[in-house]
Amino acid sequence: MLFLVGLAYANGASVETCKVGQWSNWSECISSKHCPAEPIPIVSYPMEVTEEWDEGRTGMQTIMKAKLESWAQTRQCMADGSCPELNRLPIAGAYTCNANGIAGDIPCKNVDQLAYMTIPQLGYTPPIQGDSPAGNDCWGWEDPLNGDEYAIVGLTGGTSFVRITDPKNPVAVGFIRTATTYSSWRDIKVIGSYAYIVSEARGHGLQVFDLTKLRGRNTLAVFTPDAVSNVFGNAHNIVANEETHFLYVVGATQAGTGYQLCRGGLLVLDVASPLQPRYAGCFGTDGYVHDAQCVIYHGPHAAYRGRELCFCFNENSLTLVDVHDKNNMRVIAKSGYVNVAYTHQGWLTEDHEVILLDDEQDEYNKPSAQQFTKTYVWDIRVLTQPTLKSVFQSSERSVDHNQYIIGNYAYQGNYESGLRILHINRATYELTSVAYFDAYPSRTTPQFNGIWSVYPFLRSGTIVLSSINHGMFLVKANLSAMDELVKSNTTFAEQTRTRPVLEISSSANCPYLIETKSCEAPVLC
Repeated sequence: MLFLVGLAYANGASVETCKVGQWSNWSECISSKHCPAEPIPIVSYPMEVTEEWDEGRTGMQTIMKAKLESWAQTRQCMADGSCPELNRLPIAGAYTCNANGIAGDIPCKNVDQLAYMTIPQLGYTPPIQGDSPAGNDCWGWEDPLNGDEYAIVGLTGGTSFVRITDPKNPVAVGFIRTATTYSSWRDIKVIGSYAYIVSEARGHGLQVFDLTKLRGRNTLAVFTPDAVSNVFGNAHNIVANEETHFLYVVGATQAGTGYQLCRGGLLVLDVASPLQPRYAGCFGTDGYVHDAQCVIYHGPHAAYRGRELCFCFNENSLTLVDVHDKNNMRVIAKSGYVNVAYTHQGWLTEDHEVILLDDEQDEYNKPSAQQFTKTYVWDIRVLTQPTLKSVFQSSERSVDHNQYIIGNYAYQGNYESGLRILHINRATYELTSVAYFDAYPSRTTPQFNGIWSVYPFLRSGTIVLSSINHGMFLVKANLSAMDELVKSNTTFAEQTRTRPVLEISSSANCPYLIETKSCEAPVLC
């Protein structure tokens, strides 16, 4: 049996079609927690601090090359028709996650779709010549004057600003083009009412944008930055401490006249005067920093309470740095762990007692049994002795990327398995899957399509998802259902069935391709 979905244009000139095949049989019942035959050793250890670039540099170069190749292969197979399932566009609109585990055409559990916007709808059109438009990072902002909420979405050719106060009717109201050329890597953070933008594009530097210029707009405008800083050229990421008005540029490696490099470590900018970023210090003692979270510490280790600390993810280590004195920044502790491949990103619990850490290469290019998404749970109550307490493995073979924590829930953007929400059991350091929104439903593999990042901090509960392939999703988690699942003290399990795309015209919508149903499966670990 074939199912045909078609859209005929008014003039009869063309018809968009999507033909899908029959449903497969239901899969076996699979628990949302994977129990490996050979568990990962829960072992962490102190490491020597060194400013020399180590094996992490090779890992970074390898993964960036692998991503570019993966994206090129995806574009090629879509162009030649060999992967018709990847040509389908998500269905726009608002959809509740139904009893079949579907929101519109997206597999889900306890997460509803509010809206979806394509990359052109985000304002990136026409693209820069030679670019293959794609999404990357995302962040958010709430207007302190009127409470309007905005999604900020990084794209290969610039940055989009979308009012999402009515999340079912988002409106793109601003776009800033890249400072130099297009790049697959762009990162944005916000302090007060200013957005700060960096990119791996050579010579890009820092773009500063006054977000209040978006106030009252109902149509798209192309803006220029309100200020720029060329203290550095490229950067992989940017970290913001809203309490102290310091930015920490990380992964700045481009040599050039007047550039501060800090060996790719913490390059500090004072933005107390937002339009006049001032170089404030450099910490390269532990070499390249891939990402970090910098806070005024209020955890249990009394000696550091009230000081500004950065928790750094340094390619092969978790490195804690006291940055309170910008002229005398120093390492508190540097810790490694068994199974390290590429220490990528992580986030603190709100009481500064636990860190969740993701490793971007411990699933990619691994044997099948090692491809399940892993999250490393650390006890940091004693800052001088971070201790790995557990490693959670999900049931998806997928690469993790970025995660953030609100209360006892971690919101993860895990490439081809989409948004995954985990509950943190503070007594046992164990994680439990409670919700998901699989925004790349065509497949789930340990590759680099799908969701780049997630921004869950808006007061309305609207969650922003940036999609490499598709643009932006707005979703909302069903917190009451998640809480009930936690109270039940059970790990959910599901059966799935799928149907293939047989034929599709460019940019057509398809009926959903995956169905799920609840089942009971033992958890053996």
